[in-house]
Amino acid sequence: MSQSLNVPAPTSPTFAVATAMFTPALLILASASLVATTLNRLGRTVDRTRRLLKMTREEMEKQGYSQESVRASLIHFDRRVMLGERAMMSFCAAVGVFVIVSLAIATDQLNHDSLPWLPISLTVVGMIIMLFGVTTMLMESRVAGDQLRTDIRKRLGN
Repeated sequence: MSQSLNVPAPTSPTFAVATAMFTPALLILASASLVATTLNRLGRTVDRTRRLLKMTREEMEKQGYSQESVRASLIHFDRRVMLGERAMMSFCAAVGVFVIVSLAIATDQLNHDSLPWLPISLTVVGMIIMLFGVTTMLMESRVAGDQLRTDIRKRLGN
């Protein structure tokens, strides 16, 4: 029946290539999800930084901020933005690598499986890049948590 619908049989080379190319698509989807999450966190950090930078000295004093606390916050925000940018670049690079993996799978098939190491090697490279991005986002989350705990302690007077 699959022959009459022009659908490749599960054992055909076309089906094998299509199935193999599905894995990089899932990795691309995972990387894109991490890009979206990172963009959200980065955007909130940028908004908070800009809001703090726009405050006048009188507004800072009215809200209980000292020059030192504003400076400390800006240092934290600077670190968070730097970490977020690194993570974003990593996740975007991973997406690019996984697209290349899909092309490498097709190239390997066109060359009669003469390059099996290529898609595997590129996938490992992409996963290492993703791991770097995830590690960087964990560091950014840690800086954000430290900053929040510091702000809470200051408000509570501890």
